[in-house]
Amino acid sequence: MPEELSIVGFDDIPLTAAALPALTTVHMPLNQIGEAAMESAVSRERNGQPAMQPFEPTVVIRNSTAAPRP
Repeated sequence: MPEELSIVGFDDIPLTAAALPALTTVHMPLNQIGEAAMESAVSRERNGQPAMQPFEPTVVIRNSTAAPRP
């Protein structure tokens, strides 16, 4: 239970929302990362330089975490 132990996953796979309790997870924009990888490969082929792009993860808070105790 989250009041005793908080657990956080990574990648936000669909199963995390269906787990009991639903798992808090870090979500990465995988579609955007894939598109950027392709653009980077094309840019490197054309210009000799890969196109660099940062990606921001987001935390999807569900029921497997609780606020810290005071």
